[in-house]
Amino acid sequence: MSLNPTPPPHDREWGQVNALEIRRLTKQGVMRPVFCRCDDGAWYVVKAFSSSGAWPLIMEWVCARLGRRLNLPIPNYRQVYINEELAEGWRASGGHYIEAGWAFGSHYVTNPADFD
Repeated sequence: MSLNPTPPPHDREWGQVNALEIRRLTKQGVMRPVFCRCDDGAWYVVKAFSSSGAWPLIMEWVCARLGRRLNLPIPNYRQVYINEELAEGWRASGGHYIEAGWAFGSHYVTNPADFD
């Protein structure tokens, strides 16, 4: 998989992009995030709206903002729009259920450091 590891500058840490491709599930995460290529040319780890409701996505955004304010090395993040055709294609391919609509996406970073 050719993922772009160069994040946009921090002054563009937030915004909206459209998902163009869903590649695969990630290996970590309770919300079962997926790798998505978006219309800005970058790859994102995307957590889509699910039966859990909007709270998990709201918490992701709040934690990302808080991490930035504390000067933690938080990847840039975006609202990612997943259209119905892309969500339906992913479900038809045997992927787990993803709803069309807005999702939370963190810019993909190679070899990130995990904090305990």
